[in-house]
Amino acid sequence: STGTYFLAGSYRLSATFDGHGLTSVGGSDAFLASLSSQGDYSLASSIGTEWSDKALDLALDPKGKPILAGSFGGTLTLGGNDFVSRGDADGFIAKFDDSNASLLWAKTGGGSGPDAFRSVVVDHLSNRICLTGYVSNEAIFDQHEIGTISSTRSLFVAGLGYRDEGTSFSTIPVRFASGGSQYVYDFVTGPWGVDAPVVSAIEMPSWLNLQDNGNGSGSLSGTVPTGQGDVFSVTLRVSDGVSRSVSQSYSLVTKSTNGAPVIVASPSLQAIPLEEYSFDLTAFDPDGDVVVIYASILPSWLKLERRGPGLATVRGIPTFADDRNETIEIVATDGLNEDRQTYVIHISASWWASSDSLGVGQWRKNWFGQFSLSGSSWIYHEHLGWVFAEGNQLDSVWFWMDGWGWFWTSDQHWNSDTGEGHIYRSDEAAWFYLRSYDSPKNAKLYRYSTEEWMPLLLE
Repeated sequence: STGTYFLAGSYRLSATFDGHGLTSVGGSDAFLASLSSQGDYSLASSIGTEWSDKALDLALDPKGKPILAGSFGGTLTLGGNDFVSRGDADGFIAKFDDSNASLLWAKTGGGSGPDAFRSVVVDHLSNRICLTGYVSNEAIFDQHEIGTISSTRSLFVAGLGYRDEGTSFSTIPVRFASGGSQYVYDFVTGPWGVDAPVVSAIEMPSWLNLQDNGNGSGSLSGTVPTGQGDVFSVTLRVSDGVSRSVSQSYSLVTKSTNGAPVIVASPSLQAIPLEEYSFDLTAFDPDGDVVVIYASILPSWLKLERRGPGLATVRGIPTFADDRNETIEIVATDGLNEDRQTYVIHISASWWASSDSLGVGQWRKNWFGQFSLSGSSWIYHEHLGWVFAEGNQLDSVWFWMDGWGWFWTSDQHWNSDTGEGHIYRSDEAAWFYLRSYDSPKNAKLYRYSTEEWMPLLLE
């Protein structure tokens, strides 16, 4: 994607790539070079030992970083690490940075005789690497051993990268800590492939420090603040930078040093008319005292349900449709100290806002007519029957009807006194005329394109 081209091979004694000169350590060395989109060599790097070494294949990972496969004999130094061949020659595979050819990782393998990695391909969807070549007796690849073979050498196929199981956090975070104490959470993730994972904190309190162990594990540590208890959000992310990442989020509750309880809750700050709204509450007491939760401010459409010591649920259905903010204040007390949490919930306006109540669940909107609410978006309309109505505009509404799909109308198109008017059908992108004749059973639709009247209620 950057327009850079990579090439690899072998050379004897010396080689020059534009202004980049290379000198072999042994009889022949492997090389990795890159060409810019203008055809200029941007880098050239030599890979070799005191023996003969070869680069036999080259592939790119999903991010465009080169992966080189080949063979070497003797002691190969890559990235400050020495790799020693077990026999005449061993195979090697190494990944390099695409900007400066610095080593990202390397692996070798082989047996008592000659070995070589001759071909490498990368699955760009899974970042899995397939490696082929030939090996000799008792060849070893990490913890895998080939064993005894009947011939001088044998073909082999190897896979590098992710195993089939998903990558995840295998540790459970510590979620509660006392003021003034030392907080430590050692976490582990895996399995990972050949690319080293990097740990980062998307969100954490400033008093915590993050340590990355370089293998997908790490630790969070710090001194818990003293004073009033609090709830801190923590989100950790571990990524190989290529194809896989995993995150863990949790709430860290710190107990107060003055003995007050701590409320833990994460309510949604948005409610929808006629849909149930709820959130759970938990309260901890640092001294182990029994905690009582109650609401000091609670809208009439909400109820607080206690589910046990320190446990409660706030639940309810907003049965109004005008745009407004509702304040909730929750108190947790142990009889001596208390914690208060305030939340402001926003209820968005709905199409039936400013409708007049007629009692017994009946409503009338001046321009749309009379209807009954059902506790959901389904309504029964005096001229349309059962429709699924949605929208947040006071002067228009979308409604869905069985067999027809979505319609739209507004106060400029509908006459509630006569029960008729123009409606727009979404599926046809066309206007219809609806005449109810004072009953959904008698209502008919006129399609302008075919100049025909059709029953509104389809059998």
